[in-house]
Amino acid sequence: MISTRSIFKTTVVVAMTLFLLAIPPQPVQAAFLCVWTGAVDNTWNTAGNWTGCNGVVPQAGDTVSISKVISKPSPVLNGNLTITRLDINPTGSLIVVGGATLTANTVNLNGRFSGPGELLVLTRFNWGGVEPVEWTNDGFVDSGGKITLQTGAHGYITRRTDYMRMDNFTLENYGIIEPADAPPYQFVWIVMNNAVIDNYGTFAVNGTYIDSANNSTINNHTGGTLLATYYTNLYTALINDGVVNVSNTELVICRGSTQTGEFKGTGNAFIGFGYCYEAAIVPTTFTFTTTSIITVPKVQFVQPGNIVDIHGTYGPIGTSSISYFYGTVTFHSDAVINSFGDALNVYGLFTVNTSAPSDQYDLTVGGNFVYAGTIDIWHEFGCGNGIVSGGGLFRVKPGGIMRINRCKLDGKQVENQGVIWWGGLNIIEGSNNAILDNVGTFNLRDGILITGTMTLKNHGNIIKDYNSTTTIDVPFENYGEIEIKQGKLVFSSDVTLPAGTTSVITGNIQVGELINEGTLTVNGTVDGDLTNNGVLNLSGTVSGNLINNYRMSPGSSPGLAIVDGNFTQSADGSLKIDLSKDGSVPVIDPVAGVDYDQIQVNGMATISGELYLDAGETLALTSFEEFPFLIADGGVSGSFLTQYLDDMIDSYLWSLVQRSNEVLVRLNGFLYLPEVLRY
Repeated sequence: MISTRSIFKTTVVVAMTLFLLAIPPQPVQAAFLCVWTGAVDNTWNTAGNWTGCNGVVPQAGDTVSISKVISKPSPVLNGNLTITRLDINPTGSLIVVGGATLTANTVNLNGRFSGPGELLVLTRFNWGGVEPVEWTNDGFVDSGGKITLQTGAHGYITRRTDYMRMDNFTLENYGIIEPADAPPYQFVWIVMNNAVIDNYGTFAVNGTYIDSANNSTINNHTGGTLLATYYTNLYTALINDGVVNVSNTELVICRGSTQTGEFKGTGNAFIGFGYCYEAAIVPTTFTFTTTSIITVPKVQFVQPGNIVDIHGTYGPIGTSSISYFYGTVTFHSDAVINSFGDALNVYGLFTVNTSAPSDQYDLTVGGNFVYAGTIDIWHEFGCGNGIVSGGGLFRVKPGGIMRINRCKLDGKQVENQGVIWWGGLNIIEGSNNAILDNVGTFNLRDGILITGTMTLKNHGNIIKDYNSTTTIDVPFENYGEIEIKQGKLVFSSDVTLPAGTTSVITGNIQVGELINEGTLTVNGTVDGDLTNNGVLNLSGTVSGNLINNYRMSPGSSPGLAIVDGNFTQSADGSLKIDLSKDGSVPVIDPVAGVDYDQIQVNGMATISGELYLDAGETLALTSFEEFPFLIADGGVSGSFLTQYLDDMIDSYLWSLVQRSNEVLVRLNGFLYLPEVLRY
């Protein structure tokens, strides 16, 4: 049963509701444009300091305009407040103190904002955009203050002149910040001193950020993205725990410490670590943790004082990808290297303690490359004032080029299957039993010296084609060919030219003993002893002793062979002498070494074995003509065991005459020779 009290109570509630509904709605207070005057004092909350504000201080929904008023103070806000829009105009200034927060949908900052309070932006933030009047005051934020862009807010930075400065200030972004100008951008130019930028959203950092005292930091937090779509200089520290994305442009960073995030890019993107304002040297340590990822196409770590420790994933991508490493760079055992890019350039102490890709297109070493694994270089390997160490093998593949301008091999094996160009009056130095193995072509050019505790192996072709002296003062194992076109090549050990090889000496080779097992042509000088067990064409000089155990000719058809020491032909040796040239008019009064072969020996000549005489086509038909083809100042001993005649002129008798100091051929006059005597 419903009580009388309940009925009464219900009736009262209904009546009151009807009464309230009958009252017409009151109008909301209109938004005002509140202009600072500073007429009374510097306090924001003094109504007399404002005009256009309906006799009160700015409220929610109002727009606040602050400009400098001559001889009047700037406003100081102490307490939280929300407005619709804040305009800090050129020469104007706002100070927020006491940990207070001023919240606004839109902020246009062209003057000065000072803390230690906070300016919270909900919708839009415009920094710059109006020409400054006072460089020292316009676009300036300082005194421990903070500007925060909330999620959903959009910030625009416009560089008119280099007046935007952060001094002991924090800019915190949860929304989007980007340059206001369309590309090509007018650079954003921000001068920072003991300032911090904390990015949790998207920040297009296009422009230049100068760290005037080398004490400011940009923190890209987890979930944040730093974008660079136009040339960007971060002359500050950068700590990246999010994503740094460079789009077909360049981003340079001065300093940094621990990096856990990702550095990526597209097109011709480049990131340089260690670039500081006006080339200031600010040694720093970059540590990339196991979660870090670097895939930007072009990466450079500069400055010799920098230390770079990489534990994460590394691998520049793209058809023109490049890595440059200065300073002390270490890839630790927990790092993952997918590539060094097409070109790897080492100019500091570069240590790889993990597995590196076995294929490299270009490699340049101007520092110390420490690696125990194998790398095949397919295009070009340059070692200029560099060291390769740590064991392992660097191999230049066929079609590749190795350029040496002073290089040290420390316990390293370097194998060339392509072409080596060594020049610049430089030295190759070895240590810890290094090996330089030439399987292709080794052009010594004007290289000076190969020295140290190493071995030079030649399975290919060594060429000397420069008018200088190159000394090989290390153990030399030769399985290939040597071609000395000009200049001098000095060996500190004996050299063997193996069977199946063809070597040419037009310049000068200095050696203890040169042993020829292949085919050797000497048009220059052998400074040392020469032992021929192969085919020797000597139209030059042997400064030592010459031993012929197989086939020898003065060469050049005809030629002059000079032996400063002793000449010995063993029983297994064969000497071929051309008595004239081929294919020309007979020569009257022939000259030795020009028109017929001759060997001039300053020491003794000991002969045995075979003599093979070739008359050629220009032998003059002069009876009793003599052709002294062997002259020895120290005397001639022994005799040829066998003599052969080929193409001697029919009907002329010839005889071999041996005197105390010479051996010669004499034409004795007309006499028919039976065919059986012709070889």
